[in-house]
Amino acid sequence: MHCISTSIKENMKYKLLFFYMILFLLICGCGASKHENPYSPGNVLVYPIVPGNFACESGDRKVILRWDLLQDEFLDRYVLLRNDTGPDGDYREVVNLKKIVNTYEDKELRNGTVYYYKLIAVNVRNIEGIPAGPISATPLSVMPPGIPKKLRAESYDKKVFLYWEPNDEPDLKGYFIYRNIMPKGEFQKITSVSKQFNSFTDIELTNGTSYYYKITAYNLAGLESFFGSTVIAVPFSM
Repeated sequence: MHCISTSIKENMKYKLLFFYMILFLLICGCGASKHENPYSPGNVLVYPIVPGNFACESGDRKVILRWDLLQDEFLDRYVLLRNDTGPDGDYREVVNLKKIVNTYEDKELRNGTVYYYKLIAVNVRNIEGIPAGPISATPLSVMPPGIPKKLRAESYDKKVFLYWEPNDEPDLKGYFIYRNIMPKGEFQKITSVSKQFNSFTDIELTNGTSYYYKITAYNLAGLESFFGSTVIAVPFSM
């Protein structure tokens, strides 16, 4: 009996020793984890960081974006977001950038389209900061639009109706109409027509007088095409 009792006590002693060892390891492990995590023990759920001086400029089929580098030891990366529907539209991720990067060229864009951007800093715990932006830019062509094609003129009583094939450049802004009473010499710009239209009626003219017309296209960058062919029309009394 004495031997059995001693064996039970020894067994209990080893079980208690094992229990305390496990408890000690758990406590030490938690403590080390807290020490290694810069956001413990507060369990931070907000990263109150905003990239500064977030700005952009337009290029040909691209937008160049810049910002100030954040001096934060817990910063991990930047996430650039974009949409083309409006400042409050649905933003989608364009790219993840290293924390040492403070510029990015967003390429292969559509000239004449307004693009909106936001920039978010993300920390080492994958918590997002406060977005910078939105800011916007419109890529623009560095080349003038093409010459409007197939300009036609129809004569009526004291007026001339002009029409042409519309240009298809995405950054087209409109057309300029020029007129002269001679086939050569300086043509006077008489009006501009929005890109939504490909016709114009010139009114209050003199019947029996020959009018010569030319047309150009111009884009959002203010670049104007060359003249196309010249057409002639003579208003007449009905």
